[in-house]
This record gives sequence, structure tokens and C-alpha cells, in this order.
Amino acid sequence: MPYLFECTSISRALTPAVTATNDAKEPKLSRWILKLPQANLPLTRLSCARRTALFERAVALYEEVADDRGGKYRRHLGSATWVQTPDRPAKEFVMTIGSPLQTDTLILETHNGDNPSIELDKFQVF
Repeated sequence: MPYLFECTSISRALTPAVTATNDAKEPKLSRWILKLPQANLPLTRLSCARRTALFERAVALYEEVADDRGGKYRRHLGSATWVQTPDRPAKEFVMTIGSPLQTDTLILETHNGDNPSIELDKFQVF
């Protein structure tokens, strides 16, 4: 049966369940696990809001995918540098997701270096 696939400009927001996790082995790493309602969603972007006023971080987004042998590897979905200063009024960070998902879990992480970890909330995916 033939069908027509139309890409529209309509974008719906989903609010994932978010868990902030810190690894005791890597105290300078901040990680947020975003649980989606189902796998293989055609997401195009991720947004979140910051509560920390001043920082500069490289942020990476990935998912852990199982390979043919049952092992897991990181599948890179996007990265960006986020610079936030007190004179910038925007509190929201938006990252484009470069490829379709394979799982129902996203992982957002950043290295804090010697700085305190940043506080993020209001996560949404589109």
C-alpha cells in the first residue's frame, strides 16, 4: 500500500524524566539521564534551563546502544559549548540532535574541571 510521508514544521515538546547522577569515581563530571516515553523517537533538539549564573562548559549528548555482542557503546548525538554570563538574559540552552535515536534514554554530560557543577532544570525534547 503506497503512502505519503510529509515533514511538517510542527514540533511537539516532551518532558522527559530526568535524573542528575554524579559518579564517585569522576567527581568533576556532571551527568543527567533523560528517560523518554519510548525508544526510536524522531527528536530534533533538546532544551534545558540553567540555575547557575556564571559558567562555560562543553556539553555532550549521547545514548548507550547495545552492539551485536551485547556490549554497550556511546553513540554521539550532539555537542556544544555553553557560555553563560550574568549579562546574558537567556537562561535556556538548546542543542540540536543530529541523528535519530535508537533507545529511550539520553545522557547529557559536562566536565566541570575545578569549578562547581552547574544546576539544570526544565528539560524538554522536541
